[in-house]
Amino acid sequence: MKRLLVLMGLVLFLTACKKTVGEGKITITVTTKAGVPIQNCNIKLTYPESPESEWGVDYFLDKTDINGEVSFSSKLNAYFDVYTWKGIWEGCDYVEFEPGKTKSKTVIIYPPNTPFNGCF
Repeated sequence: MKRLLVLMGLVLFLTACKKTVGEGKITITVTTKAGVPIQNCNIKLTYPESPESEWGVDYFLDKTDINGEVSFSSKLNAYFDVYTWKGIWEGCDYVEFEPGKTKSKTVIIYPPNTPFNGCF
């Protein structure tokens, strides 16, 4: 009987200590080099290792709001490449999703014929 009580106590202790981790959230703000937010800017997040077969997601696609912001949520713990564009202005960066954490990132887009325009 003692063994049963000890075993039940151990199981209860181990299950009570389990953490529940929610989705990670990333808020991306797109601006010019001068810091002006860009609304209706396209943003595409892609995972460089082809997660479609592993997680069923290979990209997120959205547009920024009037404040130049857009938010994405994911349960993945992974890095995503960020590609932004509006017309011929472009910008690139990366973000890291961490389950249970909220992060923000500013991505700058550049006009054509500048050394930083486009992704390489």
